[in-house]
Amino acid sequence: MHRLLLIYLYGMLGVGGDHVEMQDMGVRGDSVERQQRQTEVRGGRMARQGRQNSIADFPAGFIEGLPEETNVEWQSLWLKTGTVPECLPTTPDHRLFVRFSNGVQIRPNDTVTTGLMLSPPDVVWRTEPGGLYTILLVNADIDASLQPGGRRRPSRKFVHWMVANIPNVNLDAGNIVLPYIPSLSVRHRGGSAIQDPLFSQRHLFLVYKQSSSSAKGTKPDCYKDTVKDRLINLSELVAENGLEGPVAGNFIRNVYTPFVTDTFLCSLSRCSGTPFPASLSGVNTQDYCQSE
Repeated sequence: MHRLLLIYLYGMLGVGGDHVEMQDMGVRGDSVERQQRQTEVRGGRMARQGRQNSIADFPAGFIEGLPEETNVEWQSLWLKTGTVPECLPTTPDHRLFVRFSNGVQIRPNDTVTTGLMLSPPDVVWRTEPGGLYTILLVNADIDASLQPGGRRRPSRKFVHWMVANIPNVNLDAGNIVLPYIPSLSVRHRGGSAIQDPLFSQRHLFLVYKQSSSSAKGTKPDCYKDTVKDRLINLSELVAENGLEGPVAGNFIRNVYTPFVTDTFLCSLSRCSGTPFPASLSGVNTQDYCQSE
């Protein structure tokens, strides 16, 4: 599902390679200037193989452009925004550095559109020798978008990405449990999506340390339970998988982007056979959004 959507989106947007047009799909708010400066990262893209073990060893270009802040300052952003304790019981132990292929780097509480997140990011965090880790990207505010009924429950979150058994920070050596779907957020009323520039949902990048190797297999990109398997209670998922932490984290505010968000919501609705997150006219009600 994801690869086909990327090809379609790139073709419609007139982009190629790792460049993403930032005019309509950029980062908004107080981070605009910083993110635009990062379109070209002087340190070059971090190799996906053989990532280093300590933050001190990371290429300068990977975190270049971010404000010089301490871990305590990052933790304060989780608290000031209410993300802790509203979405997470405690602040992550350490910073999680997140950088997308277009050079966009993430600082806690940045507002980022789906168009800048089409491919999985490079991520780095402080590790312990011999450690195994699980990384998650979850929409912590998904419950507000779900159609009333069986899907809507307090504390319900939607997993956009899950990779387990990551040795140190070598993401490629880990086991993809849930394939990557870029962050999606939508507000709706009366069966229609609402373009509200003030509306956003919090999406959390979280790293947990594993107590042992996980035997979880890889889920398909598109199948009947695509949505069901991604709607989880985070505390239960952490407990069931023997995870400790989060040992590192970061978070964004994601906003609704017409066409880009609609395309992924249509695809998720087609895979699961039920409109997701609700039946929205012109978004996931068309014939090609229905299961075959």
